[in-house]
Amino acid sequence: MSIVGRQRELKQLTHLLQSPSAEFCTVVGRRRIGKTYLIRQFFKTKKVIFFNATGMKNGAINIQIQHFAEQIGEAFLNGITPQLMNTWESAFRTLTDTIQNAKKTKKIILFLDEFPWMATRNSRVLQTLDYYWNQHWSKDDRIKLIVCGSSASWIIDKIIANKGGPNERMENRRRRLHRRALS
Repeated sequence: MSIVGRQRELKQLTHLLQSPSAEFCTVVGRRRIGKTYLIRQFFKTKKVIFFNATGMKNGAINIQIQHFAEQIGEAFLNGITPQLMNTWESAFRTLTDTIQNAKKTKKIILFLDEFPWMATRNSRVLQTLDYYWNQHWSKDDRIKLIVCGSSASWIIDKIIANKGGPNERMENRRRRLHRRALS
């Protein structure tokens, strides 16, 4: 299936992919309007490493992290799931180590879908994302981080408008892709 319409969004994704710098992009919009489909279909035809972890509504943290680990295996390790992780810190550390061993010539798409669902109580996933973006991923020009969610207010409050978090040091490295006009 191909993407019909969405020319503005496709242009923004093309710009993101072609950027010579690391990029941090947020995608927000109501459920069932095609956010995930757009991202997956766009990158499906590109020669990139595509990591796609999806949050699970009301999912326990250990299950969320297990799914995350499985996706590390799918994207980077030929389907072999890395050893068990029990915190987001260990999961992001494993992802970062795996990225460092990936082909230096390929762009890496880190697509965190339904990210607000990963942010379970006391999970510290938002703080961990902030740390790994600022400390590691923003320095790797291959990385294009896309955080997506149906809870637009959560994404806006916790990521886009967050003072002292990722925004403070992202400066021109972040691109926002708002999907309000997808109805």
